[in-house]
Amino acid sequence: LVHALIIGITKVTLALFWVAWVLALLSLLPDSWNQPIVWIGVALLVIHFGEYLFLRAKVAARQEGNSGFIGFMLFGFAYWLPVLKQK
Repeated sequence: LVHALIIGITKVTLALFWVAWVLALLSLLPDSWNQPIVWIGVALLVIHFGEYLFLRAKVAARQEGNSGFIGFMLFGFAYWLPVLKQK
C-alpha cells in the first residue's frame, strides 16, 4: 500500500513537472523559473534514458517485448519498478 502510494505521488509530481517543463520551454513561466526548470528537465531526461538503457530488456521481458520507452522517459523508476515487481 505504501509502495503504491509513493509510486502514485511520484507519477503525479512528474506529470506536473513535465507540464511545467513544456511551459518553460515556451517561456510561459516567470523568467527566473524558465532556465532552471528546463535544465532540471534535461537532467531528468538523461537520468531516465540511463535507466532505460540498463533496464529495457528486463521490462520488455515482463511486457511481451514492449520496453516502454515513453514510460521510462516520463516517469523513470515510477514506471519500471511496478513492472519489475509484478509477478
